[in-house]
Amino acid sequence: MKKSKIFKKILIPFLGTSPVFIISCSSTNSAQKEETNEIPNTIVDNSTSNNKEVDNNENTDSNNQQVNDKNQTEGSSNSEVVEEVPANKNEEIEDKSDNSSSNSEVDNNENTSSENDKSEPIENPGDNSTNNGEQDNNDNQEKIKQEVIETYSNIINEQEKFINLLKTTKGESNSEFKYEILFDSINQVTENFDKLEKPLKYDNEELDKYNESYKTLEVEFNKMVSLKETLKLNADTAPQYYAGNFDKNAVKKEENESKNDYSNYPELDAIEKSTKDGNRQKNEVNALINKKALEFVNLSKENLSDFNDNGYNPSQKAQLTKFLEDEVIKDEKNKKEQIFLVFKWITKHVKYANDVRSAKLNPFEVKQFLSAVCGGYSILYKSLLDILGIKTVMVIGWSSAGAHQWNAIQDPETNEWFFSDATWGTVSERYFRLTADQISNDHRVERVLDLNYFKDNITYEYWNGLSVKDANIDSPNIPDKLNDILVENISDTILNNNKVKTLNIPEFVKHIEYPGTKGTYAFEVSKDNKFFASQNGILYSKDFSRILMTPSNLNSKTVTIPKETSTLNDGKDLFESNSVSEIIVEPGNYSFASYKGVLYNNDFSQIISIPNGTTNLVVHPDVKFQGQEISFKDNLRTVTLSEGITVVEDFTFNTLNRLEYVIFPSTIKEIKNEAFLGIRNVTLKTHEDNEIVRDFAKKHNFKYEVIVNN
Repeated sequence: MKKSKIFKKILIPFLGTSPVFIISCSSTNSAQKEETNEIPNTIVDNSTSNNKEVDNNENTDSNNQQVNDKNQTEGSSNSEVVEEVPANKNEEIEDKSDNSSSNSEVDNNENTSSENDKSEPIENPGDNSTNNGEQDNNDNQEKIKQEVIETYSNIINEQEKFINLLKTTKGESNSEFKYEILFDSINQVTENFDKLEKPLKYDNEELDKYNESYKTLEVEFNKMVSLKETLKLNADTAPQYYAGNFDKNAVKKEENESKNDYSNYPELDAIEKSTKDGNRQKNEVNALINKKALEFVNLSKENLSDFNDNGYNPSQKAQLTKFLEDEVIKDEKNKKEQIFLVFKWITKHVKYANDVRSAKLNPFEVKQFLSAVCGGYSILYKSLLDILGIKTVMVIGWSSAGAHQWNAIQDPETNEWFFSDATWGTVSERYFRLTADQISNDHRVERVLDLNYFKDNITYEYWNGLSVKDANIDSPNIPDKLNDILVENISDTILNNNKVKTLNIPEFVKHIEYPGTKGTYAFEVSKDNKFFASQNGILYSKDFSRILMTPSNLNSKTVTIPKETSTLNDGKDLFESNSVSEIIVEPGNYSFASYKGVLYNNDFSQIISIPNGTTNLVVHPDVKFQGQEISFKDNLRTVTLSEGITVVEDFTFNTLNRLEYVIFPSTIKEIKNEAFLGIRNVTLKTHEDNEIVRDFAKKHNFKYEVIVNN
């Protein structure tokens, strides 16, 4: 018994085209039992003879076979049995079938049509042209795949050119200095080589991406070759700004300028030693500074106020007043004589406290316990003169015996200001009254305490000269001079004022008090200033050799360090702004380098500064940890230690509140016991199982994971 045949309809989607339907023949039983996605070997092709040959052993009558409703199978890859074609869907097929010969049959064993009995070809989408299209598409996809693979290989080869150029150039003679720009430029390119991903999709989009990368590398490499040819002509000599590789362990502190340094002695002994050397010559520098201090005091004298700190209360002041009148001044009415009587009483009765725990700073307590250091002497001195209505201020600064505090007093008769030091007066009465010149050999004023001057929304004080202390506007217009007194300094108070966005540094400023900034957004330095410079809001020394300060609120994502920069203040605290996430070093810098947005010394052995905005840190393979490098970075979430790192020292990771995981290299040999300080709930990862990391994680209750590559 012959098995009846039916048409099977298969949906073949092609990229960028409408779905194509292929019609094939199969037995009813097999169609009912199985569903298949396979495309038949031979399909109906409307472009050939009216008698279509099908790979089957049985005949079928085309008039009896119908195509199923397109709506029932569109979008499905499974064959379905069909018996009728609804008129509203396949009218075109029915019309053409009616016009064809009713005797037209498909049979592999015999021909049933003749030259004179030609039927209209069935409009069948599933013909050989579809097969050809599919084959063309497959060929095209294979071609694209090969092009992707070839381009990826070309990129790898191009990357190797950079590395080879670096190695060969470093190996040349006379290459110590002249190629630094080339070396740095190559390093900036090669640090991104690990971003290249292996092919995944093998499509035009991937091919375009690789072609673009390859062309970019070609252009960059040609630039490097051209740069080398240019630099080759230079003499191999160090530039004027050369300072060698930076070593954070060898940063020198500024030396004390003092001529006579007795600061290693207890202050009283140092005072005695200083006064015995008999040197009373005028120190021109100190004398000028002291005169400027007195000029500021005179300018601001209307803002003087009585001492009221350290718990000094009205009751104590009343008791001091009675004591002063009864025991010190008595019947003396002359103001100048009253000043001397106060000086004499203090220097005679108050003893210098060799144990600072017994030293008092409340003026009433100093009088009661008769024990103080220089601060207590000058506070009691001022408090007693305040009661007498005599203008006086306290000053602090350098002395040949060390850091010191003393007084400036206005003569009640001449209105002239002079210096008086009750502490040193315990050794020599000479220090009762001295001019700026006379005291210059062993005293230099650095700051006048508790005295301000206000003008044009700016507050001034005396700190190493006339200093801008604060402002209540966002961009204060700081003058070069105030009443013919040069504005020479910027105090730390204004640096921590959130109102001040941009701090303009005028021409004559030569000192900036910079333990840190909490408010400033940017520095702008006058081009005429001889001591400072600014670039992108950062404060530098005039020649850019030293980074002095980076504003805590610096509104920049990327910071570029000039090639001339060779040293800096504490790198750990230098880039505190959460906006800064990348540091780049200008090529040609012999002291510093950057890698993945982090500042290193030039040979990458030391991490100098990690920007506060860093979230994902990749550590250079040449780094040698010393401890504390990765500390107090609240935005840091992941750390990857590159292959080549062998040891993680104690306290390398310290107080990282958001740290999620650290990836260790296969080269790791030791993780010190205190490598992670103040860190919990961190996951340690490796690409392959690593006993050292696994055991460390277990010991410290950290999670441990082996990364599974897809």
